[in-house]
Amino acid sequence: NNTYVRSNSKSRILNENLKREIEQWHKSVEIYPNPSSDIINIRFHRSTTLHSVNSFEIYNTSGLKLYHHQFNLDQEVFAHQVDTVPFESGMYFVRTIFSDGSSTIHRFVKL
Repeated sequence: NNTYVRSNSKSRILNENLKREIEQWHKSVEIYPNPSSDIINIRFHRSTTLHSVNSFEIYNTSGLKLYHHQFNLDQEVFAHQVDTVPFESGMYFVRTIFSDGSSTIHRFVKL
């Protein structure tokens, strides 16, 4: 839900476009299995996003970065396996960083 100081059709159109773009980014990310006890697979589909994926990071609930992976930008599908055995049981956040500097956050659970 957004609050506008001035409401006009241009700001609404830009906001709706941004909302669609963010929804597209969220749909382009797969984290499986979720929950996981040992390995998670993280996949990004370039064909469904407007910008390519630069990298991703994994954070614990305290905000500590536990993992970072940089992708080769000319890939069509970005996929990577992460060994979660060293992670404690609990919730973790995957921050996806796109080539334009924007990012999204997804969750996974380590059993």
